[in-house]
Amino acid sequence: MAIHRKALITRQAKMDAYTALLNGGSVEFWTGTCPALPSDADGGTLLATVDLGNPAFSATDASGIASIILGSLVSNIQVGLGDIGYARWKTSGGATVSITDAGITTEAVVVDKVAVAAGEKVTILSCALTEPM
Repeated sequence: MAIHRKALITRQAKMDAYTALLNGGSVEFWTGTCPALPSDADGGTLLATVDLGNPAFSATDASGIASIILGSLVSNIQVGLGDIGYARWKTSGGATVSITDAGITTEAVVVDKVAVAAGEKVTILSCALTEPM
């Protein structure tokens, strides 16, 4: 088996390039199971969209982690009712960058609630992304 481990500087550069794609973009929260690939269609209901600021994430730190800048979140549009299953991250032009899990504990995107009712907004409490070695 081949071994390929990336140096921290490589991981930081990859994560900074990835998060730069999200500057001014958005994160959508959907019901259902996370699709297998970002290019796969959504199978659930769109619950809410949170617009991201520019920049959306901090520079990647010495641990290889980039954290969302909570003060950069500029709006939250609730459009559906149901339980959050996953998040779809998009560029400012609407192209999908990635999909992640979302929930109230240890998921990639931690939110204030999983069940979204009429008139409620979804608040992102934290999101820390890392580039694996």
